[in-house]
Amino acid sequence: MSKSKYRSCCYVEGALILHPKKIFHCCIPVKGKFGDTLISEFMGGNFPIDKIIESRNKYRKMFSELENHKDFHCYDCPHHHVNEWDNKYLFNNIHFNHSILCNLKCNNCVQRSWPLEYQKPSYDILPIVKTLTSTKNILSPDAFIFWAGGEPTLVHDFEESLQLMINHGVKNEIATNSTIFSEVVFKNLKPDGNLILKTSIDCGTAEKYFQKKKKDWYYRVWENLGKYALTGADVAAKYILSTDNCEESELNAFVEQVKKHNIKSTCVDIDHNLTPAEVSCDIINAAVTLTRLLENESVCVDVGLHGMSSVPDFRKKVNTLKHTNIPCEVDSNTPNTETIKEEKSFSLRINGVQQIINKIRVKKSIDENRKVISMRINSIQKFIDKVRGKNKQ
Repeated sequence: MSKSKYRSCCYVEGALILHPKKIFHCCIPVKGKFGDTLISEFMGGNFPIDKIIESRNKYRKMFSELENHKDFHCYDCPHHHVNEWDNKYLFNNIHFNHSILCNLKCNNCVQRSWPLEYQKPSYDILPIVKTLTSTKNILSPDAFIFWAGGEPTLVHDFEESLQLMINHGVKNEIATNSTIFSEVVFKNLKPDGNLILKTSIDCGTAEKYFQKKKKDWYYRVWENLGKYALTGADVAAKYILSTDNCEESELNAFVEQVKKHNIKSTCVDIDHNLTPAEVSCDIINAAVTLTRLLENESVCVDVGLHGMSSVPDFRKKVNTLKHTNIPCEVDSNTPNTETIKEEKSFSLRINGVQQIINKIRVKKSIDENRKVISMRINSIQKFIDKVRGKNKQ
């Protein structure tokens, strides 16, 4: 296909996110909120290529009329821009999140609250990988394959599927908790190879690890990560900062474990459930401190890779402050954490009532007392509008 110039993003143009029962364009939160980029239901088998193309065209149209779609999930996302998009291949970015099952219970993971039936995979991944690697013009030779979930090493056909993708020559990244040591992963980790591995540890002590992840596997994880690092491949330890792990003692202990296990790459990020207002100066200052400590040990640090969609200036703030001795200070206009939590709770409750109203409105025409229901709905609606107005002040 020929190239053409228009506003879109790399995810809409070439990505596919596989979930247990659905496929999406992306899974990136914007300002702490996950949006719906659903393409269609999917339970395995042949890809619904017509639906994928139809959905891409829908998003392109919305991007071309962006000012008319300010409620569009992608509106404030930093990833969309005007570009000359190359559509020769159907996919250049595949995320395997088809199993959400995990053996940890991280306190910042929204997936752990999902019903078990929605976490289990509805299909095997190996037939899909065989299709992707054998069909002409479907997968770019420069594609990026992301294995996550859930914990990918729990999936029965993960290792065979991974090996097939590696043999195909595309770049692979595994987001694993490293509680399970994989010999297939180990043998494919090579310096300058096409497989990289990241493990989010998010603390520096066994006590904090148990508090955050509900399993006493801290030392096992570091041991496995250290073995993977011995290969000389790109193996990274990740620290996701939230409201419960910014203590300097945790940051220092994390750096000591990185040094002990000869980890050369790290990622410092923020909990993507946080809105910009919730990213406090404590979190910013912790990120600055941790980045400095790691760089002082000649460890490579990637700051805010995933959090930038929630808080676009997080990386800029950290990289600016780390070169000064001036800490981040609280803005007097910034609401405190408790106020933010109350506003979030209030907003969720109001939105819940609004959804009920919308459902009743659809059904009210078949009710004999629809006039009475309509009056009640309008009364509740006026109350909601009034309270929403006060909440914005």
